[in-house]
Amino acid sequence: MSHPSTESHLKEAAILTRAVETVMRKFVRLLIGRMSLARLQELTRLVFVQEAEAFLKREKPGKNVAMTKLALLTGLDTRTLGKVRGERLHSISIADNEDFLRGFLPGFRVLDVWANDERFLDKHTGRPRRLPISGEGDSFEYLVTQALTSRGVTYKSIMDRLELNDFVSIDRTEQTISLQSENRAFIGRDQLDMIDMGFASVSHLLSTVAHNVSNAAHPDRRLFQRGSWSYKINKRDRLLFRRTMFSFLELLDSRVKGEIAAFEEKEKADNQFTAGISMYYFEDEIES
Repeated sequence: MSHPSTESHLKEAAILTRAVETVMRKFVRLLIGRMSLARLQELTRLVFVQEAEAFLKREKPGKNVAMTKLALLTGLDTRTLGKVRGERLHSISIADNEDFLRGFLPGFRVLDVWANDERFLDKHTGRPRRLPISGEGDSFEYLVTQALTSRGVTYKSIMDRLELNDFVSIDRTEQTISLQSENRAFIGRDQLDMIDMGFASVSHLLSTVAHNVSNAAHPDRRLFQRGSWSYKINKRDRLLFRRTMFSFLELLDSRVKGEIAAFEEKEKADNQFTAGISMYYFEDEIES
């Protein structure tokens, strides 16, 4: 028979795991095709170590963080921690590191080399050349071997993915492949803006959740956090329900902007902070 304290810890772990898994699944769905698992793991490890270090510094301001305590919080051995803390990425904004960004996806790296390596450029125009799909010399197959070091990624799988997303055109009669546009982004500008704004809202929500959890014993210090939904809406009423909720949120959004404006100062200053309200509509099974 399990000890009561053990059962309590297991229940706590299960709740935490379920919560993280729920968020991670939605997060990963958005990242698939845009960021590799290797880059996500690297980013997660780096951020986890940074935040664990910041946590220990808050506990004892002005003191150096002991590697043993950092190892206890992260589950990493001190040798690995030393390596992570010694990396350039640890001391700068990850989003500003070009080497990290170029490794987002194998396909991105292939396009980057194709558009910048003189071996694959036309000597007269300086633009990416049409390449033989395979074979010796400056073929697409050779390009992939030069761009990627990871095993298990074949030039055919890269080619199929790039063709599926209209980054390349393939002449199967001539057995050649050409880059559609070296300036084309993987994600459209409008999509990038939505991702940027969306994850900013997610970040704000998580900050509120973290604050409220840390102030569980002090209800008067908690920030407002509510959600309203029903499990019993008939699917045939989906569009009508959406329109009704959208109209309500638009009215609320207009009023909120007015309330915020009353507190907003005209000039930016050092003694100001960011605060506000996020609004969004959701469905558990979204249909377009």
